[in-house]
Amino acid sequence: MMEMIDINILETAYSGHFNSFSINSLLLLLIFPLLFDIGRVSLKMIILIILRIKNKLTKKIIIPHTKTNPKLSIMIPAHNEEQYIQEAIESILNSPYPNKEIIIVDDGSTDDTRKIIKKYVNKGLVKLICHNKAKGSKPAALNPALSHATGDIIVIIDADSVIDKDALDNIPKYFEDETVIAAAGHVKIKSGDDGIENIITRLQRYEYTQSIELGKKFGTIFNTMMGMSGAFLIIKRDAFEKVGRFNDDVRVEDFDITLKLRRLGKKILFAQDALVYTYCPNNLKSLVKQRLYWSEGEVEAVLKHKNIIKDSRYLLRNRFSFLEFLFTDIILGYASLVYLPILILTMLDEIRIEYVILFSLYLMSQITTLFYAGFKSKRIRSYLCIIPLILLFYSPFTRMVRLVGFTKMFVKILRNKISTIT
Repeated sequence: MMEMIDINILETAYSGHFNSFSINSLLLLLIFPLLFDIGRVSLKMIILIILRIKNKLTKKIIIPHTKTNPKLSIMIPAHNEEQYIQEAIESILNSPYPNKEIIIVDDGSTDDTRKIIKKYVNKGLVKLICHNKAKGSKPAALNPALSHATGDIIVIIDADSVIDKDALDNIPKYFEDETVIAAAGHVKIKSGDDGIENIITRLQRYEYTQSIELGKKFGTIFNTMMGMSGAFLIIKRDAFEKVGRFNDDVRVEDFDITLKLRRLGKKILFAQDALVYTYCPNNLKSLVKQRLYWSEGEVEAVLKHKNIIKDSRYLLRNRFSFLEFLFTDIILGYASLVYLPILILTMLDEIRIEYVILFSLYLMSQITTLFYAGFKSKRIRSYLCIIPLILLFYSPFTRMVRLVGFTKMFVKILRNKISTIT
């Protein structure tokens, strides 16, 4: 005779299994990552893919641009750049673009930077401006160069960057549309500092490609780009007459000047085929120093332009993009300080199916983005191998560093206000 099965036991077992995958817990788990990376990146990527398919289906006719050669003023601020400055100058001189001038500002270098530049000055190839007051401040060094620039378009590159041979030739076509006032050059990583290649430089190369290929393209299509790349800025000269020169009391001049230019309500594009190759930190200590500098500078720029939200000179889409930055990068960033420890402690107690789903979604979004970015096949495989490291270490680590930078600036500002009151 068959034994009777206790229905209550089955119900209890089934209920326990179901509760391990409750919809509520899944939504609670996913909300912050969705807002941070999966949702943000995936939405932009889906829109870009749809638009690319639409353009192919409609077979858009591309009108060849008129061959014009407006004068380009290439400005390079340099502070103790003896290791890189010659390579930067040579890359510009090797460009076949005919109508250009090179202006280099040596802002208080204590090494042989000025000596190297003078070799080119003596040949009549570059103009040298000695500006000892800046002492490493990039925006303060750029303003004197603007006074000596005679070009129609101002091109600014870092002293440790190398432009592609065709980069300058590819710039003028972006400005044939009179509504375009600036363009962000396409920055790629050449190698780590001192030519060193390691896992730190590979992680940054992946990060640059993802943020530029996805973020800058999206920003161009919807005219919402809020931060051009400081290593390769391209701006119409007459735009400075309307918004003023660089603010020398901020650290990140690229973010600051982009916000200033947005007042004009014009277009800022991503110059995809204007390439520049730059060096990046080759160790964690240098990486942290760089990111702290960037994040502290972002706070300075945000506070300087805090009235964007209610300033009618800015397009509505740009005001929304500014709010998006404040919400996703700062507010949700601090929220993650509470959320992530809880998540980690929960995971240590039990690996649940929600975590597997979350990691899988995140992994899929990163892989899809990688392929969309259009890497050469020989590199795709190597980048696929480091995606888990991106997810588990690099992204959380750099995000925490940014929050430390934000906090340092907020505390500094608060102390200054308190000292003023007292």
